[in-house]
Amino acid sequence: MTFAILLTSEGFDRFRPAEHARFLEFARGSIGEVQDCLIEAQEKKYIDAALFERLWTLTRRALGTNTNLQKYLRRCVKTGAKPWLKRQRRKNSDP
Repeated sequence: MTFAILLTSEGFDRFRPAEHARFLEFARGSIGEVQDCLIEAQEKKYIDAALFERLWTLTRRALGTNTNLQKYLRRCVKTGAKPWLKRQRRKNSDP
């Protein structure tokens, strides 16, 4: 999970959804590079099959996280929605 969060944080400080989505494309490329390195590491026997599978699963999850966040941001751009600006009301703790 940490891996997915790390790569998905690419462009996080870009507050415009379209720009953030563009940076997620770069993050997606980085995930592909990690997958390429994993394949090579397994072929050269730097890592065993069990570790490869665990790490490969993490990269697949990272891709899914990246894809879903991109879809969300693009939907926000298309509709003009800005849900991150809506303030949630705090419930008064007094009875």
